[in-house]
Amino acid sequence: MIIETIDLRKLTTLPIKEFTNGFEVRWDNTLLVTRYQQKQTLVLTRYGQLIVLNQSLKKVLDRFSEVAGIHYYEMRCLYQMITERTLGYVAGNYALVPTCGRTNPAVVYFMNHYLDNYCFDEEADAVLATFKGKKREMIRVIIDTNMKTFRRMRRAAHDVGTIHLSSLENLCRHYGARKGDVTGMVRKSAGYNWRQHRQHHESMIFQIMAQTVAAAAMQAYGENFNANFYHVLFDRYHQSNCRNS
Repeated sequence: MIIETIDLRKLTTLPIKEFTNGFEVRWDNTLLVTRYQQKQTLVLTRYGQLIVLNQSLKKVLDRFSEVAGIHYYEMRCLYQMITERTLGYVAGNYALVPTCGRTNPAVVYFMNHYLDNYCFDEEADAVLATFKGKKREMIRVIIDTNMKTFRRMRRAAHDVGTIHLSSLENLCRHYGARKGDVTGMVRKSAGYNWRQHRQHHESMIFQIMAQTVAAAAMQAYGENFNANFYHVLFDRYHQSNCRNS
C-alpha cells in the first residue's frame, strides 16, 4: 500500500504531526531528515509521520553520528579512498545518504537501507523515491535533486559500506571466526557492553595513532612532541565522532 506522496519542495504545506525535541534520529526509526525553518529540522519517520525538531540540521546530524558511532575523520578518509568529496554517514549495511552537498539548503539525508526504488519524475523535475515503512507500507517522497547526483551519492555510500563489510570479514578470518560465529560469541559473552566495546576500540585506535606520530616525530625531528600536543590530538580525535563539517 502506498500512502500519500510527500513533496519536500513544499515544506510549508506539509501536514506536520508535531514540533518537538523529544525524538532521536536513529538507523531504525527514520526515513529522512532535511532543513525546515531556521534552526529546525524536518524528520520523516518510518511510520510515515512528519515531525519537526527544534534543532538545526547540523545539530541533529551531530547527535545522530554520536549515537551511531560514526567518526567524521573515518568517513572523510573512506570517502577520499573512493574519490568522493560529499560525505554521508555509513556503517556497513546502514547508510544515511545526502542528496547533494551539505551546504545546499535543499539537501536531504535519507536512509538508503529503507529505499525501495526511485525514478526521475519529469513532470516534477525531481527524483521520486519510494521508502519501506515500519508496517510494510510504501512511502513516496519527491526530492529536489537530479538523478546523476542521487545515484552518485548512493554509489559512494555503497562503496564505503563495502569497505566496512570487507574489513569485518577480514577481522573474522584473522581471529578464526567462521560465518555465523560473531552473533553467537556476542550472546555468550555475559559482560558484553557495546558502548564499552566502542570506547575500548576507539582508545586502541588512538594509541596506535599516537605511537605512530611519536615515532615519526622522533625520526623527523629527533625529539617527540610535548604532552600538550597529545592532549590536543586526543581532544580532536574524541570530538570527531560528532562532527558534520
